[in-house]
This record gives sequence, structure tokens and C-alpha cells, in this order.
Amino acid sequence: MKQTLLKNAILTLALVFAFNSVNAQLGTSEKWTGAEDTNFSNGLNWEFFSVPVYDSANSIYTRCDIDTANPCILNDATIDTLGTYVVRPGASFTIQSSVVFARSPYSSPDHYLGGANVSIENGAVVNVRRSAWIGSSSTGAPAFYTINAGCEFRVANNFSVSERQNATIDINGGTLVVESATLRLGAYPQFSSYGIINLNSGNINAYDISINGDFGSKLNVDEGVLTIPAVDYRFQLQSLVDGGLIVPAAGKAIVIEFDGTDTILYASATASVDDISSRVSTNVKAIGNRILVSNVTLPSEVNIYSITGALVKSFKVNADESFEFRSGLYVGTVKTSEGQKSFKLLLK
Repeated sequence: MKQTLLKNAILTLALVFAFNSVNAQLGTSEKWTGAEDTNFSNGLNWEFFSVPVYDSANSIYTRCDIDTANPCILNDATIDTLGTYVVRPGASFTIQSSVVFARSPYSSPDHYLGGANVSIENGAVVNVRRSAWIGSSSTGAPAFYTINAGCEFRVANNFSVSERQNATIDINGGTLVVESATLRLGAYPQFSSYGIINLNSGNINAYDISINGDFGSKLNVDEGVLTIPAVDYRFQLQSLVDGGLIVPAAGKAIVIEFDGTDTILYASATASVDDISSRVSTNVKAIGNRILVSNVTLPSEVNIYSITGALVKSFKVNADESFEFRSGLYVGTVKTSEGQKSFKLLLK
């Protein structure tokens, strides 16, 4: 009798293992329960007691389905690759360690990164290898993403902010990178959804950007910087600004610059940096991590401001000079008896 019960137990366990393995290979979900604690790496927190894994050799790419009010926190350097994830209404997913989302459990090779509340923090780098959508139909609720200071969210191809649901991204000192395709806000107006990015501080580096404002999609810019690399994109960005789709914070104006390589957009509380008609001969420019003041023919007063309008350095010169300065984007003025002109400095 005992042997029969033992055989049945072993058979049951084997069937459960086989069922879960097949499901994983087919790309099904492993649901988060948070039954024990908030630790993503604790198998007891998952419905089938197995941490979702990505195993390219065996075609295992289980989706992480966060579908409960119990918070889920990923902070495990040993988990460097996952399939993809979805965060359901009322749930939260915090990413505190770097991870690659390598493949979707869907038939397409792209990523539906849905989410009610997703926070990227603690210096984490999230790398999506193909295209990605947030605010997808699979979540049934708006998506709210936060990219905090020192963190990076990187998408290899197109990144759609809103699909069938509204989506908002707050960039608070972090970086969003869209490597080789388009950052799309409000990409699917047929679903009456909006995509909003609040660039509170930090950076967006995008190969291209498009905004459909039919239902309120827009890019709000405060202290952050948008860079379109390796192209003069001033006309396209100005069109978005003129259309009310790129909006500066209160009391600021959008500034768009092309430095000969990249196009840079930011919001400034200082005077325009495009005063090219000034007769002032003194020049101020950034080279690497140094500021160079050149062609000084008259006593010159130089003021350097952060892009929020705060004065960070003021000095007077009677001859050419250069000095090291901390990295960042600045604007400022140089004043002589000839008049005054403005300039932009990008120090690396």
C-alpha cells in the first residue's frame, strides 16, 4: 500500500513538472503571488513555485505575470535575463538590478511590457532586445513607469508608449534609450489612448520620435534633455513644439540646438541661445570637459546657468582662458561694451 502511494506521489510530481516544463516552453505565464515576501527570486512567491527563467537553449521563456497587490521586487544580480513581464491593475513591480528582457511569450518576437506600476531604481539597467509596447491590451489598465536617477531603460527597436491603454513615463534623473527606431507616443489613436512622458530630469536618447496628440499624448520637458543623435533634427522637433506636443515646464521655453553632430532639446528659463546677430566678439564654447573662452578683445563678463535658470558660475576675463567644468548641459551669457550674446555648453 505504501509503495503504491509513493509511486502515485512520484508520478504526480513528474506530471506536474512535465506540465510546467511544457507550459514554459510554450511561453505561458508564471503568476506572482507574493505569498512569502517581496523577493522575485523566491520560488514560493510564484503560483507554480518556480521563478520565471529564460533558457534560450531549451526555448524556455516564461512570462512574469504580476497579478496581485503584493509588491514584487527584482534585486538579484544572478538573474540577468528574463522573457518579458506584464503588471496587472493594482499591482507593482520594482526593478532594482540590471536585467535583459530577451523574448516575448507571444507569437511575435516583440515585447508587451504592460504595467500598472513599474519602478526602475537602484541603478538598474533594463534592456529590451527588440520592440516594446507599454499600456498594452493584456493589462486592462493604464501603465505608469518611473525611471529613477542612475537607471536606464533601453529598447533596441520601436518603443510605443500606449497601445490600447493609456501610458505615462516619469523620468526622474534616469535615461531612456531607443537605439535604432522610433519612440512613439500615442502610437495607436484608433484605441483613443494617450502616451505621456514627463522628462522631469535625466535624458532621452532616441533615434527618432513621433507624437500623435489626438487624445492628449505629449512630451513634457522640465530639467531633462532629449537627444536625437547623428542628425540635424531641428525642423522636426520644432514642428512638434509648434503643435503643442512638446511642452516646456511653466516659466521656461524650449531650446533646440544642433551641435554639428547631434540635435539637443531642453527647456530653459534663461534668454534664447540663438542670438546670432550680436556683435560681441568674445566666444565661449565647451570642448570635452573644459570651457574655452576665446577671441577676447574687450573685458568680458561671463555668466553660466543651469538649464533650470540657476546661476552656477560668474566671472570676468580680459584675455583668452580655459578651465575644467563638471559635466552637464548649460546656457549662459557673455557681456562686453559691444553688447551681450547667449551660448549653450554641453560638457562631457
